[in-house]
Amino acid sequence: MSKTSISSIEHATRTRGLEIAESFGHAPRLRSIALANAIPRNDTNNFAYLLIEFTTHYPPLFQMELQRLSRLSDIIFAVAMTIMALTFEPLPQKEMTPQEVTVFVQQQLPSLAVYILTFVGIAFYWITHLQQFRYYKQTDTVHIWLTLLSLLFVALLPYANDLSTIYDGVFIIQCFYSLLVAGVGIFSTAAWIYATQNRRLVGQDLSDRTIRQIRQESYVEPIVSLLAIGGALIHPLGWILTFILGFPLIFLIQRLFRTEEEK
Repeated sequence: MSKTSISSIEHATRTRGLEIAESFGHAPRLRSIALANAIPRNDTNNFAYLLIEFTTHYPPLFQMELQRLSRLSDIIFAVAMTIMALTFEPLPQKEMTPQEVTVFVQQQLPSLAVYILTFVGIAFYWITHLQQFRYYKQTDTVHIWLTLLSLLFVALLPYANDLSTIYDGVFIIQCFYSLLVAGVGIFSTAAWIYATQNRRLVGQDLSDRTIRQIRQESYVEPIVSLLAIGGALIHPLGWILTFILGFPLIFLIQRLFRTEEEK
C-alpha cells in the first residue's frame, strides 16, 4: 500500500475518532493523553496510532454513559416496584379473631389489586426497556433526556398507586394514574424512535424488522392506559377492567406482530 493511501487512512481514522470522542465527551481526555506523550495535534501518524490504542484499551469510556443510564434505569424500576408495597396497612399488633382477620384481608384487597396492576404495568415497561437497551450501542444528550423523562413517570407511579388506594374510584385519580402509565411508554417509544432513526444509536446491522417490531409493541401499553380513561368515564370499575383486559391483549397483539413479521 502506498504512503499516500496509508496517510489518507490515518487522517480519516483521526477525524472520525475525534468525532466519536466529541460525541461522548472524551475528546479533551484524548488530547490530554496526546499532550502527555508529547504528540503534536498535527502529527497524524502518531495521533491515529494513539486513537487506536485509546479505543482498544479504554472501550468503557465510549460506553460509560450508556452503561450508567442503563444502571440508573434498573435502579428506578426496582425501587418503584418495591416501594409500592409500603402502601399496605401494617398488621395489627393485637391478636385477632378469624372474623377480624377476614375483615382485615378484605380491606386489603383493593390495595392488593392496585399494587398487582401497577407492578405488572411496570414489569411490561421494564421488559420493553430491556429489549431496547439490548440494541443500543451508544447514547447522546437527546436520548438521555428522553429516557430520563420516561423514568420520571416510572418514579411517580408509586405515588399514583398510593392515591388510587386511598381514593378508590375517583375519576381524577384514575386519569392521573393512566396518564402517568402512558407517559412512561410515550417517552420510551420516543427514545427508541430517535435512537433508530438512520440507526443513530444502534448497530448498522440491526434489521428493519426488529426496529419496527419493538416500536409497534411499545405502542400498546400507552394505548391501553389512555383507553382506561374512557372506561373510567363509563364507570369507575371500567377503569380497572380496561387494564385487566388490556394486559392479556398486549400479549395477543405482540404475538400477532411477531407472527406477521415472520411470514
